Amino acid sequence: MQKATTLLAVASLAWWVTCVTANQAAFPGQAVIVNGTQVILEFTEKAWLYCYAEVSMEYQLHQCQIKWMRGNEDVDPWSVYITGPQVFSLGRSPHLIHSYLVFYPFVQIHTDVYTCVLTCNGVSIHQATINVLESSVS
Repeated sequence: MQKATTLLAVASLAWWVTCVTANQAAFPGQAVIVNGTQVILEFTEKAWLYCYAEVSMEYQLHQCQIKWMRGNEDVDPWSVYITGPQVFSLGRSPHLIHSYLVFYPFVQIHTDVYTCVLTCNGVSIHQATINVLESSVS
């Protein structure tokens, strides 16, 4: 009975590995913005969006990273040298396949379309886009 259970467990594991490997070959990675595809923000002191990546086993974590884009421009990491309203990214480095887009504070000039881009080995693998709008309620 123990041999039959062991063989069944090994066969199940082999089937699972085959399915996962087949799916990952067709699916190298995906960027996911947890806030959805559109968000309406009120003027506030701070607001942020969050993006994470699902990456196949063909990549190691140090090969991949998330970056935020506004139009064709990278959203820069946080800097103490910028004064006034700003938008910046946190968590944008290899090994961290997630990133925050921070509005400090959120004001009208920050309304735009932002894109979360997953890159592995310098190649864009997948991207997700979100439209950031301002609330008409004050």
